[in-house]
Amino acid sequence: MTEKLVDACCQLGPAKSDYVPIGEKIYIDGQQVYITGEKGKPALIVIFDIFGFHVSTEQVADLFASQGFRVAMPDLFRGNPWPLGRTIDYPALVAHLNEFAPIERVSHDTANLIKVLKDEGSSKFVVIGFCWGGSVAIKLAIGNPEISAVASAHPSFLSVELVKDLNVPLCLIPSKDDADQTPFINALKEKSFASLNHHVRFDDVHHGFWCVAMLRELILRMS
Repeated sequence: MTEKLVDACCQLGPAKSDYVPIGEKIYIDGQQVYITGEKGKPALIVIFDIFGFHVSTEQVADLFASQGFRVAMPDLFRGNPWPLGRTIDYPALVAHLNEFAPIERVSHDTANLIKVLKDEGSSKFVVIGFCWGGSVAIKLAIGNPEISAVASAHPSFLSVELVKDLNVPLCLIPSKDDADQTPFINALKEKSFASLNHHVRFDDVHHGFWCVAMLRELILRMS
């Protein structure tokens, strides 16, 4: 399996919401970061999808913070997300991602972010990504030994070739629109942490569910 865009990816866009975020936006070495939750708690780094900062993703970050995490969501695009309303053309999208969120810079920025979180008192670091952000989260976990686990909701742009290089536990949470994630979990079955991997498929929700107004239902289901 090779990295590709899920057919349902990016068709809905971020949900409209009147939610008022409770965190704050700060700058770390020129990168804006939405940060929320108590300092010193285990840190969860959230990698959003191609549309960047929106109230709906900030709401998700606040939700994670309410569960006992210090949550940081960096602006990987530095102000240049994929424009809302623009048709998803795969070659153009890939070019956009490579230009405005190159993995080398994202890795550097994430290392700086982790340093700030460590200085606050956090000692554990997990990364979760939505859609395209899932593949970024996995790349970050492969390249940074500070990251102890990685997760992705409605993953996209994944490949067995990418996932097999992981050395930390992986959690995949696909929707009914997403490809079978079993090959990715199987790629790690010989790893020492294989028993810690987690795969839950929600067959009654669409791709993008973490950011499309289904939070309450899913929280109740998983509680």
